[in-house]
Amino acid sequence: MPAFRFVQRREKAHEKESGLTMNIAVPKELRHPLFFPQENILISENKHDYTHQLFLPELLFYNQISNESPWLKPEISVPVLSDKWNTLREELSSIVKGRNKDTGSKMLEGISLFLSLLFWSNNNPVHLYDWEKQVKLFAIKPYNCKERLHFILANYRNYSAFIQLSELFLEQQKHFAKKIVMEKYKQK
Repeated sequence: MPAFRFVQRREKAHEKESGLTMNIAVPKELRHPLFFPQENILISENKHDYTHQLFLPELLFYNQISNESPWLKPEISVPVLSDKWNTLREELSSIVKGRNKDTGSKMLEGISLFLSLLFWSNNNPVHLYDWEKQVKLFAIKPYNCKERLHFILANYRNYSAFIQLSELFLEQQKHFAKKIVMEKYKQK
């Protein structure tokens, strides 16, 4: 049985609306100290907006709260991730150069978007616990993906990690576009 409960959350005066949040356990598949340092996480009731909560579809899926699986329809979900990355990349570009204190959290958001892109474009939910083993089996991935991700995760506050992340995004988007074209060609 999934470990979660609904709690009423009081919103601060400057926030627009109040709502329910869900306190759920971080499943083993998503345990990683950079993304989920605690065993539980509060998520908003809007379960359909997976671009604002890191790995939300996977949190709900692994906890058996939702059957929504955007990784099974990457032709729909990957463009959403790409749009979110394009917006975040512009923001990150100025933040990282200025060594702003928000660099770490914004870079983690970017890394989570890339991991979602990588896993979803291979029709898999994100699996952080042993991501290296999973990535090794993927058909489409950037060259030296594992090593480059290790570098980014170890140096996520640095400008060089941002540049590497941007390149990984670009390469994976190209690989995914090629996959879609090949699938359409095979259908003919």
